[in-house]
Amino acid sequence: MRRKKLGNYGVILIILAGFFQLITLSLDQYVIQIEENNRTIIEKISNHSNEKNYSLENNRLIGSIMRHSFFENLIISAMDFDNKYKEYTDNTKRYFYRNIFKSQHELLGGIISDVNIRDNLCNNTFRDIIPAERAKLVPEKILKLETCKQFEYVKKKALDGVSYLDNYVPKDFSGTQINVDYIEYFLDALLLYFGETQNKKKNILYELNNELHLINQKKQLFLLFSLVSQLLSFLFLLILFRRILK
Repeated sequence: MRRKKLGNYGVILIILAGFFQLITLSLDQYVIQIEENNRTIIEKISNHSNEKNYSLENNRLIGSIMRHSFFENLIISAMDFDNKYKEYTDNTKRYFYRNIFKSQHELLGGIISDVNIRDNLCNNTFRDIIPAERAKLVPEKILKLETCKQFEYVKKKALDGVSYLDNYVPKDFSGTQINVDYIEYFLDALLLYFGETQNKKKNILYELNNELHLINQKKQLFLLFSLVSQLLSFLFLLILFRRILK
């Protein structure tokens, strides 16, 4: 059987098949790049999600300790018995104050020792992590301190409170209560810091998820174009072979 020469028509078919094959390859390469961006965003989402959950957990712990401290302070404030019960009252107050200091020290120790938190906190001054209206009430020398140093000092103050109450029963607990309130002020600052961090991470995650959704839509669209281009290339090759074999 005598086969036909390609002719101009056949050459055009080959060119068209090659053209659409090149388009297919280009689209596939672009999809690969999109997939790389996709993986990068997924990794960012994972990191920010972990930080958000960690901030939420720290907020929960700080809130729990502060509620516990408030309850114990409530009990302490209700223990003004007659003088004949003073020894019992003082020992009970010492027990509750010691528990408060111990909880504060353990909480701050767990938070400050975390590497990720130190990386974020230690790059700021105390002014940077508290609201502007609250900063007006804090002495300038404290605002200028590196945040980690300040919380290390607060943690030590809680430990000093435990040691003091282990060895001595104060005649007047007003100074002890002032120290408790002082430490709780900084715990409240941490509570606000983690709450703000949580909100920031939530907004970042919202934007990243939207970006991921758009990237996935784009990827599906280019995969569809690639498939169509591949089919067109096969179609022109099929027409070419049919013409040659006819």
